[in-house]
Amino acid sequence: MKNANKPNWAEIFDADLAAGYDKRNSPLAPLSDCLHFLVRLVLADLPLQARILCVGAGTGAEILSLARAYPTWSFVGVDPSAEMLKICGASLNDAGVSDRCDLVCG
Repeated sequence: MKNANKPNWAEIFDADLAAGYDKRNSPLAPLSDCLHFLVRLVLADLPLQARILCVGAGTGAEILSLARAYPTWSFVGVDPSAEMLKICGASLNDAGVSDRCDLVCG
């Protein structure tokens, strides 16, 4: 039995919301950039061949930030929304890093 109080993220992040997610959140870009910078600093001591799990991968912004900074790392992105993962996959492909990324819907 599903918990009536628990949101169904796969339904909330449908195709329309996923398509406009980055644009809608663009005013927050300076905050996101700072957070990505801090994550890169925290993870900087990981091995050259690190494999990073990104839970709540969304449109892939965190993976892209790390993939650009660490070209030998690989990534697993997990998100409950297949629509968000479609956007993520396209972004990773456009950036030329999709060969280092596995995406899992769940």
